[in-house]
Amino acid sequence: MPKRRAELVHQFTAEVLEPDWTPTIDQEELDEANERLEADKNQFRWRWLHKVITLSGSVTLHAKAHNATAA
Repeated sequence: MPKRRAELVHQFTAEVLEPDWTPTIDQEELDEANERLEADKNQFRWRWLHKVITLSGSVTLHAKAHNATAA
């Protein structure tokens, strides 16, 4: 089975427990872990990490200067 990145989220608020921790697991491990969390009445569940997009580069912002004293 292919392994993918997963994250642990609160099942009602969708808040990620630890955003920097995304272990690589397979479908069987995800299912087993969620079954154990459910059996313990834990409110967190594992889900697949959505596609990660990384942007790099630079941006220069300009704004026209207005001379307040000239008006």
